[in-house]
Amino acid sequence: MPIGLGRKSFIQFGLETVWGTAVAATNRLEVISMSIDPDQGLILDPSLNDSVGRRGLFQGGIVYRGNFLVRLNYQGMLKLFKAMFGVTWTPTLVEAATSWDHIVHDALAQLTVKSLTIEMIEGDVDTGKCQRLLGAILTSMTVRVTAGQGTDAMLQAEFEVLAKDKETNQTPTVSLSAPAVLPALFHHATVTVDDGVTTTGLFVRSLEVKYEAPHAADRFYLGSKNPAEPLRDDFVKATYTFSQDFQTRLALDALKAFTNASPQIIFRGNALGANFYEFEMKSDKGQVSRVSHPVSGYGRIFMETTIEAYHDGTNGTFYTRFRNGESAI
Repeated sequence: MPIGLGRKSFIQFGLETVWGTAVAATNRLEVISMSIDPDQGLILDPSLNDSVGRRGLFQGGIVYRGNFLVRLNYQGMLKLFKAMFGVTWTPTLVEAATSWDHIVHDALAQLTVKSLTIEMIEGDVDTGKCQRLLGAILTSMTVRVTAGQGTDAMLQAEFEVLAKDKETNQTPTVSLSAPAVLPALFHHATVTVDDGVTTTGLFVRSLEVKYEAPHAADRFYLGSKNPAEPLRDDFVKATYTFSQDFQTRLALDALKAFTNASPQIIFRGNALGANFYEFEMKSDKGQVSRVSHPVSGYGRIFMETTIEAYHDGTNGTFYTRFRNGESAI
């Protein structure tokens, strides 16, 4: 019996037309890690019968939860973002037959269906097969990067998943290829690094941006162990956390005065025709909710700043933009 090996793993996915109805995958991505597992509910029989043990244990509702972590690539991410935001958009031509801008934010017209079929090739067990998630909804995305050396110096995106079912022993879609390896790296942040208060001269050592789209997972009903389609049950939320050298009190002043903060970060990669690959994150409206710069030793003092974004009528709560060579979503 073969042993599962992580190096043989990857994911493939396609946008569903009807929630929970499988579709063939259209995209393939390498994964750094993934774990989406059953959350099996138990029905504990409370009946008494002169015994110290329970009379029975029964199957309750089941839903699938977990996450997967991928390299944030300048290309190959668009369908994930379409599912994450639940919106559609029209690519903007930047250079004929070469580059397009894909602007994605939650103020765009929402799609009625935003779920994925995800094929999880987990160590090639069973050989040539996959486990297939149906009705997979992305409920949050966290983008992280730390300046310096090692894996964390590459932007990574972690997606949290809520799914209806996970089918085993499925045949994955064939003949799909992963996109070219085009990672966004920490030193690509050469265009704009704005912590929402200060626009220039910053020494940001790490950044974490989390976008959340909460969904109710407990839509169980009589006659089915699997839940009905999860529905949004709270406002979307975008949170920025900057860690940087302590240079100015402006962030603290902004918190005290409750003045608007508008963070923006643009990463610019390799040349793309007359332009460059780019990835941008920003929020036009936000407030500084936390500032901390403890003195803890002889050397540098680090400041950590948290910004909570809220809705802007033009660009929503959280705006992202890819500039790449993909002419369609």
